[in-house]
Amino acid sequence: MEGYFNDLSNSLKCLPFNSINQAASVLEKARLSGKNLYSFGNGGSAATALHIANDLSGITVRKGPRFKIQCLSCNISTITAIANDYSYDAIFAHQLGNFIVPGDVVICMSASGNSPNCINALTLAKELGGITIGMTGFDGGRMRSLCDVSIHVPINSYYIVETAHLAVSHAISFILSPL
Repeated sequence: MEGYFNDLSNSLKCLPFNSINQAASVLEKARLSGKNLYSFGNGGSAATALHIANDLSGITVRKGPRFKIQCLSCNISTITAIANDYSYDAIFAHQLGNFIVPGDVVICMSASGNSPNCINALTLAKELGGITIGMTGFDGGRMRSLCDVSIHVPINSYYIVETAHLAVSHAISFILSPL
């Protein structure tokens, strides 16, 4: 247990704070210009993608426009239909293709940075003029180079990476909070 918390503490100290601030700035600009946000990930990252969507939705009760965000990991009937009819690798890209317009923001979380469904969605988002924010771990995988803003946690542990991604999500929400 002590090793886990030491690794977590050391990883949090190594976070790219400039990238976290840049991500918050991108999200605030999207809010003010009425752009849509889309979050997604697999497994524990799906839970964090939903969590940031909840947090951003909850902090928008203030003057001015609200964050317009949806989590693409959450509609199980849509996900399973796309996986069945096309491929699991298409579950996020297919949904994005229905909605994304230039200037919309995609927030993708993948510990390995190599999930094909995340890579496909980020590639489509870039092709369609979206702005991409990615949270990765390990070496960042293929995803790291696809993101306009990359928040990389340089450790080879899913537990630590996913915990750090949740902390980053909370930090972004805190930065954007009107309180």
